[in-house]
Amino acid sequence: MTYEEHLDEVTTLITEKYDVADQAAIKMVMRAQADDFFSGHDDGLWYVKEKEWADIYNGGPKDAPVYRMAEGQATVPENLVESAIESAEECPGECIFIEVLD
Repeated sequence: MTYEEHLDEVTTLITEKYDVADQAAIKMVMRAQADDFFSGHDDGLWYVKEKEWADIYNGGPKDAPVYRMAEGQATVPENLVESAIESAEECPGECIFIEVLD
């Protein structure tokens, strides 16, 4: 499967599972991809990563992302906080949580 086919599959899953319009699902996938907060995995899910990491594995084995489930807390640079908040608000699965640290 090509990367483009993967993105199309993710978008289709979002529209089917959460009953959102195609354009809204495409917007969510593109925003997450463009902001480098998330990267796709072979399991069809997207995982959070640190901005400076090349991928969700951070040089480790490719079988599982470094951050997953409740362990998945990445630092958001100050200039991207607004985008992170918007991603959390628009996540159809309501699975993005933001913790503000002083």
